[in-house]
Amino acid sequence: MSRPFSRRGVAAGPFGIDPPSPGFFRLVHTPTGVSLTTLKRQQQCRDLANELLALQIDWEATVPGAVLGPDTHRLKETIQRAYRAAYPQP
Repeated sequence: MSRPFSRRGVAAGPFGIDPPSPGFFRLVHTPTGVSLTTLKRQQQCRDLANELLALQIDWEATVPGAVLGPDTHRLKETIQRAYRAAYPQP
């Protein structure tokens, strides 16, 4: 059985936020250790984590392929929307 992935940085529920390099923050699904996205601000990661928590998905799953639920189809778009907001195209 897998155990939760350890991260340095901020953790809230099934998500962690760590700074991979200066000026960037990575949102990580801590039970699996999967990086979800990298954004410019820690607050953007927190906001995205709150949006993701609202989705009906098994966030406690420790195997990446088991992180599923009725809202799985909304996961990718939710992450992409946050990324586009953080890095707008001219």
